[in-house]
Amino acid sequence: MKILMTALLMSALLAGCSGSSKKSEGAQSAQDDVISPEIQQEFGWIENSDFVEEQTMNYNPAEDKFDGSLGSADSLSQESIARLPAPKIEDAIDSNDIVTKLAGLCHARKFTEAFQVIQKVHRKFRKHPAFWNQVGTCHLGKRDYRSAILFYNKSRELDSKYAPPLNNLGVIYQTRGSIQKAYLAYREASKLNPLSLTPIFNLAQLQLFGGQVEDALIAFQALVKRNDDDNDALAGFATALLIRGDTEQAVRVYDRLSNEAKQNPSYGTNFALAQKLSGDENGARSTITKIASTPDQSLIAYYNKVKSFVFQGSNQ
Repeated sequence: MKILMTALLMSALLAGCSGSSKKSEGAQSAQDDVISPEIQQEFGWIENSDFVEEQTMNYNPAEDKFDGSLGSADSLSQESIARLPAPKIEDAIDSNDIVTKLAGLCHARKFTEAFQVIQKVHRKFRKHPAFWNQVGTCHLGKRDYRSAILFYNKSRELDSKYAPPLNNLGVIYQTRGSIQKAYLAYREASKLNPLSLTPIFNLAQLQLFGGQVEDALIAFQALVKRNDDDNDALAGFATALLIRGDTEQAVRVYDRLSNEAKQNPSYGTNFALAQKLSGDENGARSTITKIASTPDQSLIAYYNKVKSFVFQGSNQ
């Protein structure tokens, strides 16, 4: 309603000005008297520049990834800023690319600043699916799932073949426990863009935790073939091998992780378990003691069980 009243008001003002290019001071004063103080207060912030249509920013698929100063050996980090280390998140925040900047701000939970940027540029990016996908992801970061779904669908309306918002809808479905919907979303996203790694990775993880180990192995192996330095893909592949019972091969794959990745509780715990099961007790103890951070709440019980098992029969 506010927008309609604004347009109606401006239409009346433009119609009143169309008869002459100049006005006497008396005429201007008379016009000011017609406009109530309340209206002037409500709409006094409006400027002529607000009605100038900005040049639309077009979407370029080749630019829809994080590279340059944000480049990483982890191929998935080119598609998801969540996989970048903290210093590169700061680089993203300083980026001149608006979508990258928003991704950095929202991942750093600087939501106030992010939404100020969105408010400032949204008209320029109104036909840009990657922009609206990122707006959805900012809402997802705030756990505002309803708004996230709204903007992901807006992104899809602009380009029905654009895979990221469909993948992100899968994340929401999975978070809310709708595993079948998540599975279908990841699968469809990977079909829309077979070169996109993130939906394949998410689908493989879902298959792994759902007991479809062989399917997960195929997917993770395909990701590793694309980039044999990708820690996430290597860890997923190794974990699938471990669940299948192929502990020695799992150890070989885990050992290809970077030293930093091995110190991550999510990876190091399983690596230590694989080493223990394959008979390398000293290696398992070394791995578990080098884990650099305390596991989060969802992992702590499993970590403690593995640690107890690894040191079983030793004097620690």
